[in-house]
Amino acid sequence: MKRNLIICFAVLVLVELFICNYMHFWTVGESSSSLLYPAGDMSVTYNGMEADGSTLNIVSEYDVYILAEDINTECRDIYIGLEKFDTPPIRGDEGVDITVYMKDGAHTEWYTRGGTHTVCRNVDRSKYISIRPMGELTALMIRFGDNLGGTSLTFDDISVNRPVPMHFSILRVLVIYLLLLLVYAVRPGSAVFRVKYDPRNKKQTAGAVCLCLALSITVIHFTDYMTQYAENGARDPYNMLAHALSQGKVSIDDDLSDMMGIAEAEHPYVPDARSGYSYNWDSAFYNGHYYVYYGIVPEILFYLPHYLLTEKDLNIRWPLRIELLLIIFGGLFLFREMSGRFDALPYVLWLLLLASSLMGMYLMTLSKVPTFYYLPPAMAIAATLWGLYFWLSSVRSGPQKAGADTYVAWRIAAGSLCMALVIGCRPQMIIGSILAVPIFMEYFIKKDSESYNTNNTVKYILCGGVPYILVFVPILYYNSIRFSGPFDFGAAYNLTAIDLTQINSDFGKLIPGLFTYWFRLPRISMVFPFVMGEAYETSYIGDIFSHWGFGGLVPADPLLLFAFLGLKKRSWIPGSGVRLFIRISFAVSVVITVADLMAGGYMPRYLCDIAPFLFAAALPVVFPLVVSREDTETGRLLVSVLCYICIASIMYHYFLYYTLDDGSQFGTWDRDVFVRAAHFWQWWE
Repeated sequence: MKRNLIICFAVLVLVELFICNYMHFWTVGESSSSLLYPAGDMSVTYNGMEADGSTLNIVSEYDVYILAEDINTECRDIYIGLEKFDTPPIRGDEGVDITVYMKDGAHTEWYTRGGTHTVCRNVDRSKYISIRPMGELTALMIRFGDNLGGTSLTFDDISVNRPVPMHFSILRVLVIYLLLLLVYAVRPGSAVFRVKYDPRNKKQTAGAVCLCLALSITVIHFTDYMTQYAENGARDPYNMLAHALSQGKVSIDDDLSDMMGIAEAEHPYVPDARSGYSYNWDSAFYNGHYYVYYGIVPEILFYLPHYLLTEKDLNIRWPLRIELLLIIFGGLFLFREMSGRFDALPYVLWLLLLASSLMGMYLMTLSKVPTFYYLPPAMAIAATLWGLYFWLSSVRSGPQKAGADTYVAWRIAAGSLCMALVIGCRPQMIIGSILAVPIFMEYFIKKDSESYNTNNTVKYILCGGVPYILVFVPILYYNSIRFSGPFDFGAAYNLTAIDLTQINSDFGKLIPGLFTYWFRLPRISMVFPFVMGEAYETSYIGDIFSHWGFGGLVPADPLLLFAFLGLKKRSWIPGSGVRLFIRISFAVSVVITVADLMAGGYMPRYLCDIAPFLFAAALPVVFPLVVSREDTETGRLLVSVLCYICIASIMYHYFLYYTLDDGSQFGTWDRDVFVRAAHFWQWWE
């Protein structure tokens, strides 16, 4: 076995050396021809720029290119040696976009293939662009991206046929090696499946904690890349609200005093009618005042205390990071509670199910762009996971004496407090509180049992109900002093791309919307990050708020198909309470999807509202199904298939982090990060 592992590693090293670096060997000994200092018959002209030795001063915003003619040579690569970006760029944006046009032995007119390439000063591999002209390359045009006017770019050279240096990545070797080992380890009939999950095993618990710590480090690290909002705290609506609340106000007019022109508009919510007026994008504007319509809970937990203690604005990364950690470890505790009764689960499958479920909460999407848009859904997911954990763990195990406590009262209260906080994050997710019915119904149904005690019952009801009152009363009062009533959260008054006061809730949106949220297949490509964004498509004739998306819930996490099986296969699921829990979780997912669709249209981040409840419906089906078939050939195959599904889902969500769309900041900020990852995975370019 050890010998095979060594051989596999050696093969990967050779692959990295000779295949991933084929361009190095293909260009060894080539004689390069400089475009900055042309020789021979080659002629070079510049458009939209002025050349000063190795520095190109961009004088035009558009139509900027270098044109080289009479090259007349076989060509294998272009070298764009960007050395200096004189205008202090936004962090991570020391790069330029270029498009290559060619004329060759088979083309007398300009043509282009391969799309746009990004050349980053700090990523050496990005400076070498392989090209494949047909026959001799006769002419070359390197067109620069727009909006570079006034910038000076310094190059050590721009040339063709420059030998590509060796770019050996030991990290790529190790990552691929570990992935192959994992795929091999979970093959059908593998010995690793003999190790069963034991919730009392400290080493297994430590393994799960290490997994969550690794995931925590990953998402915290990834929140550091996007900087548009994280480094502009003054315009973070939560910071503005902290300023207002500290002065006893609920409007943020003082911070937006320069954008009150919208008060003069006759129809401020109609996008076309706002032209010429100053206003703050995506703020709630009601009766002449600006308000923050995003959930108040992140404000109370993070922003207001920080401002009162320091009188400084809070960098948005930190509350988001805390929320992501709460999701990860809340998911761990809930997962252990839900799977704890199934000791026969293979431990490696248990770990992969845990990792896949956590990633399936769209952690990578939430960490992609630290903005105020992601704080409420992240907090709502965290509160839901912890709330369900406290509720499920409140049941005392083992036989109970007559009149003894059936539940741990403080856990009921903690669970209710967490679930109640959801209304101050994502109000539509509050419907998840109905899951208290299957969790606690057995106690109230069996009133004649020995465990039933009237005094205890009153205590349980108070512990379950009082936290909701303590949370709901101030939030509903907060709504009523801002908008039209206690149940008006203000989303309809936001100044955005559509007039939400006139939005229609009709059946024409339902079918295409449900399909898009749940079942739309992602568009897969061989261009990094392999998952491509695409526009929301519908034949609905009417205005619907939509955004680019990347596939539905089920294609991203096929484990969720088990939620549908749980509605039908009653024999797979032990206990009427568990079956009801599955059905209600599924119903909650549907209701939230419809609510998001009708009130807000289609937004990829709304998947975060739905995913926790669909996983809550799917996992209680997976656990008993695997255990009941563990000793059969079908069961052994099922375990391996589930492992492969989990691995694929984890990789999908990882690549989703890099996916570009019309609203993504990758392409303007931190392109170094994107380009490094692109050359790591897409080695053949």
